[in-house]
Amino acid sequence: MSREEVLIEIKSIQKVGDQEENVDVIARGFHTAENGEHFLEYDEFDNETDDKTENTIRFSESKAEVVRKGNMTGNLTFEKGEKNETIYSTPFGDLNMDIITNDIQIDEKDKQINLKIVYELFAQNEKVSDHTINVSIKK
Repeated sequence: MSREEVLIEIKSIQKVGDQEENVDVIARGFHTAENGEHFLEYDEFDNETDDKTENTIRFSESKAEVVRKGNMTGNLTFEKGEKNETIYSTPFGDLNMDIITNDIQIDEKDKQINLKIVYELFAQNEKVSDHTINVSIKK
């Protein structure tokens, strides 16, 4: 297991009804892989307040887990075909959410790994939004 510095590009698409919002993040971080599991660590900074959020993404072919600590705190678990509960803490309060994961894909090439997660977000048994997260890890 070797820890290497990587460039991480995250493209997140959120659809609420007909409205679509895109969020792009580019960061330097660290990647390790062992026994088919990948670990990604990086820091994200708020453009307006410069607050730091520490992020860890752990993923394999069937499961991904995103842990965020800082201004936005949460532990999101994505398991293909499963429903998972989470509490997402924001500066505006805690949100109790359910995540239904429709798909997880990993594409590994020589100097790049791509992770795609497609999921639906629910609050109080009502669908809130559809999400697609594309994570590109460049060695």
